[in-house]
Amino acid sequence: TCDEMLATRTMAIALKNKPRKNERFGYHFVQSFSPDDHLTPEQAHEIGLKTMKEYLGSSAEFIIATHTDKDHLHNHIVLNATDPLTLNKFQQSKN
Repeated sequence: TCDEMLATRTMAIALKNKPRKNERFGYHFVQSFSPDDHLTPEQAHEIGLKTMKEYLGSSAEFIIATHTDKDHLHNHIVLNATDPLTLNKFQQSKN
């Protein structure tokens, strides 16, 4: 939840990192599916979970909300910018 994510960042500030001006606390991703995929909302949500765990490993904190309000299913994924195990900030590279 949001409270857990903020607690992770507070711990990182206390133990490791100084807060920065205009600091990024999280990232928002959207994962969309075609209606031709014929997925259920549960399947779309499971794909989102598997994608994030494969991409980030098991230590990342994130929230997935699967939306059914459009003609295509899509996941909104909010990722905590601070890893709860290492207390390092998320780094995304082109690799």
